[in-house]
Amino acid sequence: MTIEPSMSSLFSPPDYPTMYRCIGIVEGQYLPSAEAFKQGTLVSKNGSIYPATLGVKLEKLLEENPELVASTSIWVVWPRMEKESKQLNFHIRGRYKEPISDLQQTWLLAADGYFSIRGVVISQENGQLSVQIRRNFQVPLGSELAMQWQPFVIEVAGLLPEQKVGDFWELDVRFVNSTFVMDDARLIMEFPKRSQENFVIDENHLN
Repeated sequence: MTIEPSMSSLFSPPDYPTMYRCIGIVEGQYLPSAEAFKQGTLVSKNGSIYPATLGVKLEKLLEENPELVASTSIWVVWPRMEKESKQLNFHIRGRYKEPISDLQQTWLLAADGYFSIRGVVISQENGQLSVQIRRNFQVPLGSELAMQWQPFVIEVAGLLPEQKVGDFWELDVRFVNSTFVMDDARLIMEFPKRSQENFVIDENHLN
């Protein structure tokens, strides 16, 4: 399967070459929990269920328009994978409006499951890539250890076209049966490699 060129235009181009990103499109229905409207589940069109939270503006929109919760929508989401359990959850950032033409409807349906991932590939083993994603702005002083500021890792099924582990890559990815599957990869920047004897893994970088 090849990602159509138009899929890359779903999201704004990066502001600079090594800008991190992990964002995608998922069609499904958001179901708020009884405890808090902004925390609930996202049920994809194939019936898979994922923990989900709403962005502030989207939360207000859905509360004021309950009919949007009663049906499926095409959502813009940020995925995150828990380190130990590998549980995937989504932060829902936006919602596409109803298409105004058959062409737009076809395009949006084709976009379902497309993800753009930009980050450092930290390992490649057994057909599986581990991609580290970081925040694109400076962590507030004193908040360096807070969970929301920690890098996280997304696992993607696929192989790089060349052995460039430890470098910055841009991946076109499809979300298939709860798995991220690489469709294409582009090397963005090579980073200097440290010598093996001086290389120490910092576990905080793998959260």
